[in-house]
Amino acid sequence: NVDNNVVYPYLAHGLMQQCSWDNLEAIIAKVIENTEREIERGTGVSISPFGLQSMPASPDLRLQTARHVAKRAAKEVQDSKVQLGPVTYKKPSDGKLKIGFISPDFRFHSVAVAFRGVLENRDSDRFHYAAYAVTTYGKDDLTRHFSETFDSWCDITQMSYADTARRMIDDGVNVLIDLAGHTRGGRPEVLAMRPAPVQAHWLGFSSTTGADYIDYLVTDRIQLPPEDQKYCSEKLVYLPDTFMATSRPPVSVDKYTRADFGLPEDGFVFANFNSHYKFYPTLFAIWMRLLRQVPGSVLWLMSGTKTSRKNLRAEAQARGIDPDRLVFSDTIPHPKHLARLPLADLGLDNLHHGGGVTTTDALWAGVPVLTLYGPTPPARNGATLVSAIGAPELIAHSLNEYEKKALAYARDPALLATMREKLRDNRDVAPLFDIKRLTRHFENACELMWHRYVEGLEPEVIDVPALPHAE
Repeated sequence: NVDNNVVYPYLAHGLMQQCSWDNLEAIIAKVIENTEREIERGTGVSISPFGLQSMPASPDLRLQTARHVAKRAAKEVQDSKVQLGPVTYKKPSDGKLKIGFISPDFRFHSVAVAFRGVLENRDSDRFHYAAYAVTTYGKDDLTRHFSETFDSWCDITQMSYADTARRMIDDGVNVLIDLAGHTRGGRPEVLAMRPAPVQAHWLGFSSTTGADYIDYLVTDRIQLPPEDQKYCSEKLVYLPDTFMATSRPPVSVDKYTRADFGLPEDGFVFANFNSHYKFYPTLFAIWMRLLRQVPGSVLWLMSGTKTSRKNLRAEAQARGIDPDRLVFSDTIPHPKHLARLPLADLGLDNLHHGGGVTTTDALWAGVPVLTLYGPTPPARNGATLVSAIGAPELIAHSLNEYEKKALAYARDPALLATMREKLRDNRDVAPLFDIKRLTRHFENACELMWHRYVEGLEPEVIDVPALPHAE
């Protein structure tokens, strides 16, 4: 029955949130099969594109699903668009290109943590940064900081799509950057109104939006290699090194010991601080094999929910591992979290949906993160990050290689020490945390997109030239 299709994605997501895996792969197979059928029939799709991020779906299915959802948003605003009438876009009046940023995440959220460095390093002489904030999910100190730091700030939470579009047009936004894509709280309907002559997606979803009203996707050549352009509705804008914005976060001066978090003084500590829904049974099996092969080792995780903890402990037990070798820690303020991270020996990334800020946090703290180069953009998050800090040897191209590399680091203290030292040395010279340079690259990308528009040219793949590194 078609009407039941909608149940499966919720069921899959619920099972993933709780790490309840007994029937998970069968449910996911059902979700993928249903989605393929829905697309063939041309009916609406039941799953969200974000829901597919943590599943083994093909790049083509991801594109088709995103297309359906993007079209739904465009349909939603057909009448509002008629009301809006013909639009005349303004040229920059004061010589400054006006870049608008629309996001539901101008709060303590991974997107805001990543974006903060760009906002603070912008070139105010050449650009005006305008925020269009959706604050449905609350406001905090970071919201306040952003509202004071942006050149202009508009809270659009209660505004209609038409009023939001009208506001952006009146404000004279030249390039509109959507920071949400198909994530919670995104407003694709606003972009479907075409309030800016150039529209692009960056950071939040970092995969194709499937929207014909979004011209560009800002990415890099590792996350989205040129041969994958065919799975993107947008033209790709390649930033040098990495698409990932980072900030240099403050680290607490607190001195922590392993005992503070129930970690063994001498045992090897594997760690993964991602949300539990990103874990996948196939990779968890490898993590448990690592614990079996490295006596005295533990896996350090975030606390998750009561149920996800219980289920992960049961999964460990089922694989012959003492559940107490999974060590769960509560979320603590970010500066304190960064101060405790170096207690870990090696970070282990996920299978389908790699860590973003979770991984940059670990690298900033000097902890190597072993990652997989997967078949889709979310599965290549880690690959772009470790490459940008000059440590591509942390990338594995198969599960077998991942396991071998993890064992090599766990069994060879000298190899691990060399890698940690390399990360510490590279932190201040490699591109990953050179925020000023990344900000210039991003701003140059905006100018290149704008120039194509001004010259009457269709959107095309753009390669942003690399600037010299900061000395």
